[in-house]
Amino acid sequence: NFCRQYFLEKDDIFKKIHLYKLKTFMMQHIKDITPKQLMEGINGYYAHGKNMSFGYVEIKEGTVMPVHQHVHEQITYLLEGQLDMEIDGVVYSLTPGSYHVIPSNTLHGAHAITACKVIDVFSPVREEYKMQQL
Repeated sequence: NFCRQYFLEKDDIFKKIHLYKLKTFMMQHIKDITPKQLMEGINGYYAHGKNMSFGYVEIKEGTVMPVHQHVHEQITYLLEGQLDMEIDGVVYSLTPGSYHVIPSNTLHGAHAITACKVIDVFSPVREEYKMQQL
């Protein structure tokens, strides 16, 4: 009887852990996330894991992201549009399907030649992109 009770309690713990994981890591639609305005003309929808951030970013035509740098390694993948990126002093023209890996602390900026949809991935997590809990 003791053994049966022990395994029932243990099974209950595993069920609770599984439910917690489902709630914590459930699938969502990226556009259901509240957008973060990075600057005028750039809105990002960010999901965060333990070691990285994933962003779906919409950029209005003509928007210029000034040259900047950060500790995060970044991969930018262009879904739609044309995005001219200056990375470490060299200009690259990203078109749909192209990507660029931007190493940590590398100066980079961008100019949206057309309206763009971009995937940005950062490691480590962009803590400043997390939405504050109300």
